[in-house]
Amino acid sequence: MIKYRQWLAALAPAALLPLLPSTPAGASQTTVHDLKPNVRVLENNTSRCLNDGQTFDTMDRSRDAAPITWTYANKNYRCVEVGYVTVDAYGPCDFYFYVPNGYADGVLAFTWQSGDSRSGTVRRTRFNEDPVNGFQFIGSGTNVKRISFGDDNGQSYPVRLGWGRDQAHGIKQVCPASPRRDSTPDRGLPNGGGR
Repeated sequence: MIKYRQWLAALAPAALLPLLPSTPAGASQTTVHDLKPNVRVLENNTSRCLNDGQTFDTMDRSRDAAPITWTYANKNYRCVEVGYVTVDAYGPCDFYFYVPNGYADGVLAFTWQSGDSRSGTVRRTRFNEDPVNGFQFIGSGTNVKRISFGDDNGQSYPVRLGWGRDQAHGIKQVCPASPRRDSTPDRGLPNGGGR
């Protein structure tokens, strides 16, 4: 288990730490899951999706030169979809999205899917990449199964939408540590019957 503020201190500029909660969703200990993006090019080199390839891989301008991918915003027609499958977790989780330093000056329209596909819920949030970079808080949720966005955010060329390409620069899912489920009964011995 990782202490939340220690993890965040390694990622966020020191000036931002006082603005962030000391723990996500009131938990004292947390677990961090790194979510890797799954990128799908839905259409390519057509009258509605003009670029050949749609996505562009490069390194951002951060200190560690993170591997990123970016695409142009495409008004109201989706050519590219980026999705993250979450980890089943105990309790509500906070989600932090990696915003590239450079190549990201648009508004992401996130879709959050919770529960199962038949009876689950969908909510939408918007996040402006332009004034920030690095890991940024994008929201919280319980039972979130998938978070996604596309290039159909209402903006258009030359606006760029960027995201981290690898697991270390995707989305950080920060959740309360699950309660210990020890299958060994406590036999009244110190430490539950250990040696």
